[in-house]
Amino acid sequence: MLTMFAKEKILVIEDIGKVILRKNKNNRSLRISVKPEYVLVSFHPFYGFKNAEKTVLNNLDWIKTNVSKLAEHQTNNIDKKELKKKAKNILPDRLELLANKHNFSYNRVFLRDTSTRWGSCSTKRNINLSIKLALLPEHLMDYVILHELNHLKYHGHQKDFWDSLSVLCGTNAKALQKELKAYAF
Repeated sequence: MLTMFAKEKILVIEDIGKVILRKNKNNRSLRISVKPEYVLVSFHPFYGFKNAEKTVLNNLDWIKTNVSKLAEHQTNNIDKKELKKKAKNILPDRLELLANKHNFSYNRVFLRDTSTRWGSCSTKRNINLSIKLALLPEHLMDYVILHELNHLKYHGHQKDFWDSLSVLCGTNAKALQKELKAYAF
């Protein structure tokens, strides 16, 4: 029940959930904000609850889309936490094992959530690895790690680099590179 001085009204809309209509004398226009637990619609008191409710109903598609995006983003963040944990448990040990096996010495290892690279090697002899490597089959994970370790010896992708990498991998490195391209970021 609304009183004459009510500042808030709560609606429950199917596929969206709780929608809070809130009067705010500082608003110059109506604002719709999608929050994790609810949708907030704030507006100047002169706009009124009826007009705010009509605006919500006229923008249901936009609201539903953004509620879905927020839910997906939250799910991805949970998945990324798990992936980071998995990567921390696998990648540094695997790097150390392969570096020792093939007599490479590196400075530090960094695990990153990259969007375009599986790994990189810095001039300071630091190895950067994407946490997404933890999702690859082991032979491709090893290929990327060996690729970056090989950059400690060869700074470019010249013929000697690829010949050396093929020896390290025990198979054609170019074939592994091609196989890796099938795995999208």
